[in-house]
Amino acid sequence: MTDQPRAGDHEQFYDLPFIGMAVTSPSSKLWLQVNETLCEILGYPREELIAKTWAELTHPDDLSADLTEFDRVMRGESEGYKLEKRFVRKDGAVIPAAIDVKCERAPDGRIERFYVTVADISQRSATESALRASSDLLANLARQVPGVIYQFRLYPDGRSCFPFASDAIWDIYEVTPQEVHDDAAAVFGRLHPDDLDAVSASIARSSETLEPWSAEYRVVLPRQGVRWRSGLARPERLADGSTLWHGFITDITAQRNAQAALAESEQRYRVQIESAPEAIVVYDMDSGRFADANDNATKLFECDRTTLLQLSVSDVSPVRQPDGRLSVELAMPLIGRALAGESPVFEWTHRTVAGRDFPTEVRLVRLPSASHRLVRGSITDISERKRAEEDLRIKDKAIATSLNAIVIADAEGRVRYANPAFLQMWGYASESEIVGLHATEFAEPQASAAALESVAATGSWQGELVARRQDGTSFDIVLSVSVVHDTDGRVMNFMGSIADVTESKRLQAQLHQSQKMQSVGRLAGGVAHDFNNLLTVMKGYLDLARTEVPTPSALAEDLAEVDRAVDSAASLTQQLLAFSRKQVISPRVLSLNESVTRMHGMLSRLLGEDIELFLSTSTDLGLVRFDPNQIEQLLINLAVNARDAMPNGGRLSLETANVLLDARSTRIHPDSPPGEYVMLTVSDTGTGMSAEVQSHLFEPFYTTKEPGRGTGLGLAMVYGAITQNGGHIEVDSQLGRGTRFRICLPRVQDSAAPDISPTTTRIPRGSETVVVVEDEDSIRALAVRVLVAQGYRVEAFRSGILALRAVAERTVSPDLVLTDVIMPDMHGRDLANRLRELRPRLRILFASGYPEDVIAHHGVLDDDVDFLPKPYSMATLAQRVRDALDRPLPT
Repeated sequence: MTDQPRAGDHEQFYDLPFIGMAVTSPSSKLWLQVNETLCEILGYPREELIAKTWAELTHPDDLSADLTEFDRVMRGESEGYKLEKRFVRKDGAVIPAAIDVKCERAPDGRIERFYVTVADISQRSATESALRASSDLLANLARQVPGVIYQFRLYPDGRSCFPFASDAIWDIYEVTPQEVHDDAAAVFGRLHPDDLDAVSASIARSSETLEPWSAEYRVVLPRQGVRWRSGLARPERLADGSTLWHGFITDITAQRNAQAALAESEQRYRVQIESAPEAIVVYDMDSGRFADANDNATKLFECDRTTLLQLSVSDVSPVRQPDGRLSVELAMPLIGRALAGESPVFEWTHRTVAGRDFPTEVRLVRLPSASHRLVRGSITDISERKRAEEDLRIKDKAIATSLNAIVIADAEGRVRYANPAFLQMWGYASESEIVGLHATEFAEPQASAAALESVAATGSWQGELVARRQDGTSFDIVLSVSVVHDTDGRVMNFMGSIADVTESKRLQAQLHQSQKMQSVGRLAGGVAHDFNNLLTVMKGYLDLARTEVPTPSALAEDLAEVDRAVDSAASLTQQLLAFSRKQVISPRVLSLNESVTRMHGMLSRLLGEDIELFLSTSTDLGLVRFDPNQIEQLLINLAVNARDAMPNGGRLSLETANVLLDARSTRIHPDSPPGEYVMLTVSDTGTGMSAEVQSHLFEPFYTTKEPGRGTGLGLAMVYGAITQNGGHIEVDSQLGRGTRFRICLPRVQDSAAPDISPTTTRIPRGSETVVVVEDEDSIRALAVRVLVAQGYRVEAFRSGILALRAVAERTVSPDLVLTDVIMPDMHGRDLANRLRELRPRLRILFASGYPEDVIAHHGVLDDDVDFLPKPYSMATLAQRVRDALDRPLPT
């Protein structure tokens, strides 16, 4: 069965004037047939209107309600629905309408079509007739709610009346609805003289601002006397300038009287507990919560009164008391004793709402109450008292467990006490070995004697000394000494605190070196970024130029040589970033045979003519997953170290092989599980290394080269790259017999194939619209030229703000936005977030020449982000754009 209406169906229905008629499809929501009246209401010609769905023309704020009713019909919960909603005409005008939707079903129950009537209700009857029509509804409603429901009207000339009032107005004002229907004077005559002006002023303000009116006030009634009333009403402005309020008024006399009585009682009680010097709480045994608390209690528990009254004893106590017993189990018997008439006094650990525990002394007493079981607790913080009791024990324990060495000497400088840290630092087994020895025996005698003289004269001394252990070895210390005098001012003792700063001084030197390297690294990263931008332009325009030059030709060879130089510069840039530890790591499946073979020429030039480079590669070598740039850096670092170890020439060998590591082998390297590995062996015939040097070989900043020739980072970076990729490295070296490095990397599955560089594939094309956002003019122009040449429609902007404005104003509708990450006015990530607020499924491709730590800060290196590192070639740009466009749309 088709969605289209049958010929002749409801023809007279469509010809009815003033009412829009339509038949719509249940599946597509398209207008299948429309009459002229509906075309006039919506402002569309018939041929344009039937090409749209009713959902497209529904005001966005009303669409959800319409769809909800529509879905109910589709689910079979109803046969149709009526509602009022707004349509958006072709000219942009918003038209309120009343719609009546009915479904027509096939014999099998399936909905074939909907019949819809649309009435333009923008020209509704005057407000007065609408109010009269609703008065019956108000009257029925009024009988169901307490108090009076009413309409109050204030005319521009000051007259007022109650056009509608429920019968309950008699209970509220002791007047009938008829008495005040035309004149409200009788009601105003009931207002308390002290409240009349305030009520009148509040009505005037509400009339002027059209803000809701609310007030609590008193009335004086002939039968009921003085009563309290609460009113709330919402105003609207009528066509004649008068104001009409719709609201209700209730009797709140009982509540106000109760509040007044409670306030008076609470005031008396509050004076009593607030004047108490301690914290006072009242605990309600029946509710299990605090019923009252004074200001001292809120300060004690570090919360406001409202919060405290929502808590119980367990909420202001730790789970267990210091003796290990549960607080809840201990508290209930004590409260029970107070309810029985006792006044227990005890120590208790309380806890603030912020979680801070503190000791207290608590006194409980029962409070008289006819309806509740109440216990008053007087709480005193005894933290200071407890602290004073614990001070000596804590100080003694602190000295005994201090990581710093503590020593006490008498007035002559002879040791009376030394803590365990002192014994460990100087290598003694027990305190008895050093008691009675002079302080100068533990450090350089002349310097330590001068320190004692200085502290005796000035009262204190602090400085560095060279100390001597029991075995005669020396180490650096910082010594702080002070004098303890007796009541007559005579010197009783010297007290010294000592810290071993040997390691600290070594680390400080490393820190200085690290800071220097960080500065160089930042410089390297900045230079690399500028190089990457320049290399992008060079690489791109070289690619374009090479496409215009016939091959083979001399010019083509020249351009190819320049292209190789650009690639070398790009590689150099990556090495610069590796030096600064800021390169972007991109592991891929590769063959170590191909890597070492490709590096043969570079390594030969690096080693020089006096060193022979020998390669031995396994024919069935497995594949590994590694960043190609890291492989190059690894080989270069090892080759440089080998070259420096062979100043008179020699031989450097590179060998590859498949190895199988068993459980015995992996015990030596617990981070490497048993299995198949690919091994790269790098060996030289150089001077070799001592065991001491080998023990520090991979430590950052460790170098045996003279100052200015080595950073100590080369082998550290080699170690980090290998372990980062799941492998391990071993070194075997002897003085005068050369060095051999064995590098084992996990072998990937035999079915895996090496990743293929995009330069080996045909440059992909496309026809989509791409927006390029790049603040560098030359790079922007290059990207536009390349993408246009590949068939794309391209719009370019020099800033994120301009691109965002164009998309927001719909002057451009991109399929993909290619944006630089770091730009002056708006970073690429911010631009992407703003664009996806407008178009959530928009594809974004980020490009950057900044190092990893800069772009990662902006989220570009997330796994679900398309990223194009600079420099890039024409083919790489086209491939990454195609890849980004072909990826599944973001959800």
